[in-house]
Amino acid sequence: MDRLSHRERRVTVIDAFFGLADAIITMRGLIRQAATEDCRGERPRP
Repeated sequence: MDRLSHRERRVTVIDAFFGLADAIITMRGLIRQAATEDCRGERPRP
């Protein structure tokens, strides 16, 4: 089993937090965009 050093583990955790932050920012933008589009009253026809 290959063990990670303390520094490598720390870098991995930091990268994971940055990835999570990117995902949260992306989701917030998509939700905001969907909310503003929904408020216009224009609904797609089936």
